[in-house]
Amino acid sequence: MSIITADQHSHTTRSDWIITREQLIQQIVSYVETHKTKVLAVCTDHDIAIWIGDSEYLWLDHEDFYSCIWAEVTTYSQEIDLHAHLWFYTKSVSDKTHKVLKWIRNRKKANYMRNIEVLRENGFEIDLGDFLKKQEQCKWSKRNINSFQLAKYVLENPKNRALADTFFESEYHQKFSFWETQKSSVRFLKSFLRDDGKCKKYGRSESLKRVWICPSHLSELAKNDSWLISLVHPHVTFPDIETFLEMFPVYYHEYWVRAIEYPTSASLKRKQAIDSVIKNPEYPDLTATFGSDSHGYPAGGNYWDFLTMNPFVDDTFIDYHSRQFIERFQ
Repeated sequence: MSIITADQHSHTTRSDWIITREQLIQQIVSYVETHKTKVLAVCTDHDIAIWIGDSEYLWLDHEDFYSCIWAEVTTYSQEIDLHAHLWFYTKSVSDKTHKVLKWIRNRKKANYMRNIEVLRENGFEIDLGDFLKKQEQCKWSKRNINSFQLAKYVLENPKNRALADTFFESEYHQKFSFWETQKSSVRFLKSFLRDDGKCKKYGRSESLKRVWICPSHLSELAKNDSWLISLVHPHVTFPDIETFLEMFPVYYHEYWVRAIEYPTSASLKRKQAIDSVIKNPEYPDLTATFGSDSHGYPAGGNYWDFLTMNPFVDDTFIDYHSRQFIERFQ
């Protein structure tokens, strides 16, 4: 019996990666043929519920590839942040769920449009009609505008790039470790369009956090609409291991989290902390997922190449939990 390799966290041009769904499928085919293994691949585009292939669980006629319907949704409240993957047990997603995801996308779009006006007021040249043409050219989803696409488009204009670099090098930004460690104009614009108010000096509008749904709403939908909620990149969500271990019981008991991700980028100590939760008998129905968080950027940091596993996680452990996952969805 072949061991299953799993990557349950990646993206396409339907949200904020640079490759199409078809190109992703070709990567999976190449991996299966090269490594002679089965693959569980669940692509988690932001705020939109779709699947990789033409069928919900088995793609084409390839017996070594598994998938299901997915979405990655971010929630926010003053009490708790929950960055979650949603997997759908059912073979179709309810109208109620689609409406919730559409509501999030529309709120994000409105927020981006307001902040584009702020960029224009600060000298950036942005033609939304031209951006729509860029969407067509790159096969970006018109239903799911995001800050990566917008930043990439804006910075194709040399004047805009020079202006963004000037903003980045300003004394204001150097006060923040964010700017010192992420020296990128794309990062600057993404934060300007969606982040937590670091750019208020320039008159940007509300934080994107204010347009996300609250965790309690998400958990109620999960209970009533056959979802599995997985806590993703816990090493990013929680500043330290102690906070993660302290807060996870709240996620499990109050917010219906029934899976937790082993990110490719997690350190050995972070991996061991996740182990202690997964193996805790207080959480008998908790399962593990595995994800590279591929976005098409150079591998490293929080983003790694598709189907790259955490080096500290054993292949047989991945295989065991992947088979459990597949059984749930078939």
